[in-house]
Amino acid sequence: DASFSTWLYRIAKNVCLDRLRHRKRHPTVSLDDPMPTDDGEISRQVSSSNPDPEDLALSGEIQDILDRALGELPSHHRAVIVLRDLQGFSYEEIADVLEIELGTVKSRLYRARKALHDRLAPMELFSDRDVNRSERREEA
Repeated sequence: DASFSTWLYRIAKNVCLDRLRHRKRHPTVSLDDPMPTDDGEISRQVSSSNPDPEDLALSGEIQDILDRALGELPSHHRAVIVLRDLQGFSYEEIADVLEIELGTVKSRLYRARKALHDRLAPMELFSDRDVNRSERREEA
């Protein structure tokens, strides 16, 4: 039978208490604070997550090579690669879009990836381990 303001005050108080409890359980650390060590204190060093210019240039070159290699594939192979690996469509969605059987989607995707691998292998852009890891993910 309390007034609305009393009820609202109680809710605000509980939210604040919850927030304080959360801060105690999950403390934050400033990156500007030094780290204590056995020999004293050292400043924190955080590496940048931004790619450096060399990485950007290399990724651009790789993208161009991949685009050219994709362009050399037959259109039915290129379509399944683009829909699955670039657009993230499921096998069933690809079958619906291309109006082909599910088994055909899987076999075309396998052949398209193999053809792409055969074109890119001489350039040594990717290790066989990277390619095999990608194929194992597909099977799962």
